[in-house]
Amino acid sequence: MLVRWPGEGQLRERLRAEGAPRLLVLDEDEPAPPVDSCLEDWVRASASLADVDARIQALRERVVLHSAPASGPTIDDHGVLRHDGRWVSLPRSRPGSPRPCSTGSGWS
Repeated sequence: MLVRWPGEGQLRERLRAEGAPRLLVLDEDEPAPPVDSCLEDWVRASASLADVDARIQALRERVVLHSAPASGPTIDDHGVLRHDGRWVSLPRSRPGSPRPCSTGSGWS
């Protein structure tokens, strides 16, 4: 949701409380407010439509990331362990080293 800043400060607070994404639109001489959430961003009122669209798209992507159900770690066919947006390449199995269970639900 677009929010004029600082004129619509109460709307900003309501959206923040609801966990809704918000794009603050600032006048040229207005100092940028502190942003303490990945569901909030800001642009100047003079920003191009392309810039505004890019900020809105980034907010949409963050909403998807934050609303995705939590999932456990996974290991692909190449031995790459992935979890929470991070990854590490595991060495090939050696006797005594941890390896994934066939169910993918833990370590054996």
